[in-house]
Amino acid sequence: MNSSGHDWLDQVRNGICALWLLVFVLFEGYTAAATALDHSTKFPSWEPTLGWFLFVLPCELLIALGLLIRRERVSLGFLLVAANLLVYAVFMCFEAIWVHEGPDKTTLAVAGLWATFFALAIGAAHLLKNQPSAS
Repeated sequence: MNSSGHDWLDQVRNGICALWLLVFVLFEGYTAAATALDHSTKFPSWEPTLGWFLFVLPCELLIALGLLIRRERVSLGFLLVAANLLVYAVFMCFEAIWVHEGPDKTTLAVAGLWATFFALAIGAAHLLKNQPSAS
């Protein structure tokens, strides 16, 4: 396969990776909005306030994605993605424990699915970080 074939495949791979991270921007934005606007009695009264602060996550993930795509400070971009996903995962675990008061089979299955999603997002960020330089 010639060089232009590799370039095309690299662009497709990078596009898929960027789209996957954009899906996480949507996940995080939805979670922040749902948390900020939900006034359910299941949750403590301070959780809507936390929800407004959660809007930082999708914004920060967009900045990290921009750093990775533009090839500027890619190590920082990757670390921001990893930190972002860690904070989001911790929040999701906190909320699952708060609502269900302990894990059941369904909660564990959903947690496994989300762990796979998080692993794919870290992999996508890693691929964007280590993409070949344009020459």
